[in-house]
Amino acid sequence: MFVPKKNGKLQLVIDYQQLNKITRKDRTPLPLITELRDRLWGKRWFTALDLKGAYNLIRIKEGNEWKTAFRTKFSLYEYLVIPFGLTNAPATFQRIINQVLREYLDIFVVIYLNDILIFSDDLGTHKEHVHKVLKKLEDAKLLVEPEKSHFHIQEVNFLGHTIRPNEIRIEQGKIAAVKDWGTPKTVKEVQAFLGFANYYRRFIKDYRKITAPLHNITKKGIEFQWNNRQQKAFDEIKNRILSEPVLQIFDPTKEVELETDTSDYAIGAQLSQRDNDGVLHPVAFFSKKLHGAELNYPIYNKEFIAIIRAFEEFEHYCLGTIHKVKVYTDHKNIQYFATTQQLNRRQIRYAEYLSQFDYEIIHRKGSENRRADALSRKPEYEQAVPKTNGQLLTTNDKGHLVQKALGATLKKTAHAKVQIDTIPSLEKLQQEARIALIKEIHEHPLSGHQGVKKTLDRIKRHHNYPGLRREVQTMVSECDTYARIKSARHKPYRELKPVSVPEQPWQSVSFNHIIKLPKSKEPMTGVEYDSILVVIDRLTKYGHFIPYKEASSAEDLAYQFLRHMVSHHGLPDEIISDRGTTFASKFWQSLMAQMGTKHKLSTAYHPQSNGQTERLNQTLEQYLRAYINYEQDN
Repeated sequence: MFVPKKNGKLQLVIDYQQLNKITRKDRTPLPLITELRDRLWGKRWFTALDLKGAYNLIRIKEGNEWKTAFRTKFSLYEYLVIPFGLTNAPATFQRIINQVLREYLDIFVVIYLNDILIFSDDLGTHKEHVHKVLKKLEDAKLLVEPEKSHFHIQEVNFLGHTIRPNEIRIEQGKIAAVKDWGTPKTVKEVQAFLGFANYYRRFIKDYRKITAPLHNITKKGIEFQWNNRQQKAFDEIKNRILSEPVLQIFDPTKEVELETDTSDYAIGAQLSQRDNDGVLHPVAFFSKKLHGAELNYPIYNKEFIAIIRAFEEFEHYCLGTIHKVKVYTDHKNIQYFATTQQLNRRQIRYAEYLSQFDYEIIHRKGSENRRADALSRKPEYEQAVPKTNGQLLTTNDKGHLVQKALGATLKKTAHAKVQIDTIPSLEKLQQEARIALIKEIHEHPLSGHQGVKKTLDRIKRHHNYPGLRREVQTMVSECDTYARIKSARHKPYRELKPVSVPEQPWQSVSFNHIIKLPKSKEPMTGVEYDSILVVIDRLTKYGHFIPYKEASSAEDLAYQFLRHMVSHHGLPDEIISDRGTTFASKFWQSLMAQMGTKHKLSTAYHPQSNGQTERLNQTLEQYLRAYINYEQDN
């Protein structure tokens, strides 16, 4: 078929998809657009050349013309030169034109396929450069399209950008196209818009977060639904492009300032440089959504990820700079990274990568770090994750935060707030306040006076500062409750033989007892219990904790088993228990045989055989010991 060209002429287009599938690919890389732009710093005169015919200037190897054959109603034809549509045409042409102008490449010429840009500091030198390039093209028998070429100008359109001395904009023609871009009606139309917008992402603050709703509806298996979130994102991207943002071309002689920030779900960065008047101008923007395990990192590590990703994105700007790269962050603890004595493996990798750069990290308050904040924080992008203020926020059985019920209580609370956005670092608190906060987290009813590691993990979800581990160790070591309840640890008796993993929930369960507990009266029946029957699903780790009497018979055990276990989950295929008298009784063994359930007894004097339940018993006992008196008789 024929398609119209800009000059009104027609161009023949042929579908070579089947030929392309069986063609061995030419892996010659095309140049990166961003790197081409970076060559233009300090240049004031430009000439843009467009090669005539481009691919049609290259002959097909003799004997291979038949592969390009196409049929019309008049006859069968073959190409003698490379046609448009062949998979290797771009790489082949780029390799040839690079070879022709290799002597001048990246000195005063940049090339992207058939578009050639010549740049110079002054007009006299520029004319010499243009003459040299045209002479090389003439020797190679490559022709220039005069109607599409522009000579000796100070503002030029190149690869969709308008280039002026030391600044770059989006080309006006592209802006006009965006203005008239209609609302997408299908996934393909959304993908087409995102493909266009992604080309100019370095001009757009917060690009990844703004376009998140649009990317979500292009995923496989997701029904196409265009709602207010998608419309808002679509309009926002259009408005950002229509605002005609301007980026400064990178100047390697000037100081580089890198501003980074992170939110719960994204990171952002802005690379900037100051002009001769000291005014700061953006060179490029960067933002990225966090994925997988990164979402669970403590805020300290997230802030460091923002710095690492920013250096990776702008590595060609930041390597070998004349001045130190100034890295601004609103997380003060990052300043102490270089002097930290102990690093985990991830931080060691960070330190090794950063060692190749000459940089300094400078703390800047969040209120003064607006530019990077805008890249990492956006209301419609963040998920609803509650931040606590020292009070317990509960959830219902569906996992939703019960905010309304606690609203009045939280407003009247006298506890100091410990939200990330209100206290950026715990070190600003007085030592007494820090210890009080650590103690509150350690002694919280849902914490259960846990050890140093787990207490430290809870605090690091929101705060970190030099000396935190030492203060936690001191506080935990001085806690009488923890000293009483912590479990004993000793070397294993011998190598354990693992049991097989169940294939389905409640297919295999383990039984055990916690005995010798203080008697506790059940309020409704008045029955006193002194033990707990523990039933654990070995696959999901879901557990039942049933009030029990140590003196119960095998019949009592069977009743509790049927009432609490079978009625909810059905008969299990397998039960693992210790060698208690009730489990070893003839009644219980007969019951298991009639129900078709296999009963396995743990090895004598070897509780590790039923280690999963035994370990849970230790945790439960430790938790209970924290909330009874010293004699453990209440």
